[in-house]
Amino acid sequence: MKLWHKDIPHDEEASSFAAAGDREADRRLLPYDCTGSMAHATGLHAIGILTDDELAALLEALSAIREAALQGETLMAPDDEDCHSAIERILTERLGDTGRKIHTCRSRNDQVLCALRLCYLDAAEGVVDGVLAAITALMGLEERHGSVAFAGHTHTRKAMPTTVGDWARGYIAALRDSVSLLEAAASPLRSNPLGTGAGYGLPLPTDRALVARELGFSKVDENGIYAQLSRTKHEKVLITALGAVMYDLNRMASDLVLFTHPDFGYFNLDPSVTTGSSIMPQKTNPDILEIIRGYYGVIVGLEVQAATVAHNLISGYHRDAQLAKGAVFSALDITRSSLSMAARVLRTLAVDEARCAAGLSPDIYLTEKAYGLVRQGVPFRTAYQQVANEYFSSLGKKEESI
Repeated sequence: MKLWHKDIPHDEEASSFAAAGDREADRRLLPYDCTGSMAHATGLHAIGILTDDELAALLEALSAIREAALQGETLMAPDDEDCHSAIERILTERLGDTGRKIHTCRSRNDQVLCALRLCYLDAAEGVVDGVLAAITALMGLEERHGSVAFAGHTHTRKAMPTTVGDWARGYIAALRDSVSLLEAAASPLRSNPLGTGAGYGLPLPTDRALVARELGFSKVDENGIYAQLSRTKHEKVLITALGAVMYDLNRMASDLVLFTHPDFGYFNLDPSVTTGSSIMPQKTNPDILEIIRGYYGVIVGLEVQAATVAHNLISGYHRDAQLAKGAVFSALDITRSSLSMAARVLRTLAVDEARCAAGLSPDIYLTEKAYGLVRQGVPFRTAYQQVANEYFSSLGKKEESI
C-alpha cells in the first residue's frame, strides 16, 4: 500500500530505490508511529472529525498494533511502502472507513517527524541509562581499589603518581558531561510537529497543544518550515552527543588496553571479557576494548553522513533527509552496546597492587621534590632546574658505570 497511490502506472523498482533500504528502520519506527497516531486520533476527535465510537475503535486498534510490533511481529506486508502505510492498511482492513480517516489533517512529513522524535527520545533515555550504568561500574572500581596508587602518564610516559580512584573519578566526570550533552540534544525533540503538515500548515484548524500533551511533549513547533528544517539537524545534534559518549569510552578503552598490557600490568582484564588466538594458546586479547575504541571513528563517520545529506538543500522536505535516519539508529545501537560492554569490563576489572607499586619509580616523585624546595622558599624555576640537573646527572653516572 502506498499513501500516495493513484490510478496511474508506476515503476515498482523506482519505488524500491526511493525507499533507500528503509524498511528495517520503519519496523523500528512502527510502534512509535502508533503512539503518534493515537495522539493524532485524539486531536481529530477534539475537532469533530471522529465520533466517540470511531476514536475508541482507533485507539484500541492502534494499541493492539503497537503491542504486536513491540512483541516482534512482522506487520509490514511486502507491498507496504513504509510503516505509515502499513498501519493505515491494517486500520482500514479492521475498521473500514474509520481507518481511512486517520490521515486527516496530517502529512507523512509531520507524521514521520513525530514518530522519529518519540523514537529518538526513548533511545536517548536508554543511552543515558547506559552511561549511568558505566558510571556506577566506575564507582564500584573506586570503592574496591580507589586508594591504590600507580603511575600517571603524559605523552605515554610516566609523569606523576595518581590513584585508581582518581582515574575512575576522571571518567565519571567526563561521562557526566556527556549526559548533559545528551539531555541538551533531547530538548528540542520534545516539541509536537503534528499539525504542520508538509511544512505549510493545514486547511483545518487542529488542537496542537492537546496533541502535544497526549504525546508528552512540552511545546509545539510553531512554524511548519522550521519543523522540516529540523529534520537531519536533530539527527546530527543527537549523533554529536552520542559521539561525546563514545569519545569518553574511546579514551577509557585506550587506557585499559595500555594499563592491562603485560608490560604494565596495573589492571587485569577478567578472562571472560577477552578473546584468544587461533594459533597462540597464551593469548587473552582485549578485543572488546579495541572495538569500543574503533567505534568512535564509526560514530564520527555517521555524524558526517547525517550532517551532509541535507546541506545545500532549500527549505522544505526532501527525500535526502531519509538517509540520516539509519545513521542515527546505527549510532544509537553502537553507543548502547559499547556502554554495556564497557560496564561489564569495569565490573570485572582487577587491580594488581604489587605491579602498581612497582611502577612507582623514583623519577615520578621529582615534581614533589621540586615543590619541597619551593616550600623552603626556593623559587620554582630554580627548584625545577636543580632537581632536573640532579636527575639527569645521575642518569649519566649510571651510563658511565655500565
